[in-house]
Amino acid sequence: MADIKRQKKNAKVILAVLAVVVVLLILCVAFTRKTSPLISGTDDSDPGAGVTESSETPGGGAGQEPLTVSVNIAKHYATHTGDPGNLYYIDGNHVLWGGGNNACGQLGQGTQDDEFYSENVKIAENVIHVDDSQRGFVIFLTEEHELYGVGAYIGTAPALLMEDVAYACCGRDDIVCLKEDATVWTWRGGYAGGNTAPMYSYYNPEKLLEDAVLVTGGWFNHAALLRDGTVWTWGDNSAGNCGVAKPAVISEPTMIAENVVMVWTDFAVDGYPQPGAEERAMAWTGKLKYDTEYENIAEFDEVYPVFLNNTVIQKADGSYWGCGENVGTEEKVIPGEEGDYSAVCSYEFYPCE
Repeated sequence: MADIKRQKKNAKVILAVLAVVVVLLILCVAFTRKTSPLISGTDDSDPGAGVTESSETPGGGAGQEPLTVSVNIAKHYATHTGDPGNLYYIDGNHVLWGGGNNACGQLGQGTQDDEFYSENVKIAENVIHVDDSQRGFVIFLTEEHELYGVGAYIGTAPALLMEDVAYACCGRDDIVCLKEDATVWTWRGGYAGGNTAPMYSYYNPEKLLEDAVLVTGGWFNHAALLRDGTVWTWGDNSAGNCGVAKPAVISEPTMIAENVVMVWTDFAVDGYPQPGAEERAMAWTGKLKYDTEYENIAEFDEVYPVFLNNTVIQKADGSYWGCGENVGTEEKVIPGEEGDYSAVCSYEFYPCE
């Protein structure tokens, strides 16, 4: 009789242990399904176009699960950037080199001078990403995910701007960064749009958004893609390139699109005085870019980039849509750095063809 009771007791213990094991297995599976960190997210499905993947059913409409976007931010790191005025590149040992002008101290040598550096000079070590403003300052991200800047508005030696940074990019006179906690920060120009006045002190970054997976730099405006598939823009909007009807300057981030898996505002192509329609169409879909894949500034052909005044999005269904210059049918007068000019433009998104 005692043996029977002992067997029943042992059976209960075994069942209890099995129940605990099952619960632990369920918890392990649940945790492994969490979204990956920004710096090691889902691989882009089309590396040439920079398309992200959604982890839920595309569409986000009635009867469908909400869209959740993830981006492998490391695939957006740049190792070469510049133009005939300045070239910056990261070699295979993660050393950042620079050449060209140094009038603003942008080569990080602790000096400002009028010499043109045809040979590269060493700027920093342990660098994984670099971006150039074309306005006399450059930013770079280290392996420790520290963001540094040097040159105009900052100083002649690299200065630490922010820690725990996943990605960062330049506008014409400002900087936008995405932190590892998915927040978006900016050091922006004096009139709040970020393209006509020097940055405020680099000691005072401003928080703009949360839950972002990507930020873009642009000569005219910026955009951020959030995890829920919404796109937010800010900056110069004189050609409707922010996707907003009015005003000419979007001071605060404004949501302009939903159900989006990728956004671009940083188009630059070869061409003088203006690229043709075919070149623009190729640039809008990621098939044409200004060539900076040089390791010496002497390799440039004296051709400066033409910046395209557009925002382009890719929807979850794979289609591309654009707004800004050379979109739509209405011609408008647009203020430019060298004077006003006329161009067809639209704040409404049209399919990119």
